[in-house]
Amino acid sequence: MHIHHKPIGLLNISGFFDPLLAMMHHLAKQKFVLPEHVDMLHVHSAPEALLDAMSNHHPIEGDWTSKVSRKRIPIR
Repeated sequence: MHIHHKPIGLLNISGFFDPLLAMMHHLAKQKFVLPEHVDMLHVHSAPEALLDAMSNHHPIEGDWTSKVSRKRIPIR
């Protein structure tokens, strides 16, 4: 499921996105998301640095759905 291969950028001026980033790292630590998906975010406080990082973006290889369990969890 490669929905898109476009870079994702956050212009983190004055730490505005710090709470979001902390949550994303917590989600990875709890194994709710893969660390490499968190690493897909390009985060910079300077617009020029963010644009440079996004222009040099290389999407991760493979299909993330192959790493997801196919087991159905019963709903009670």
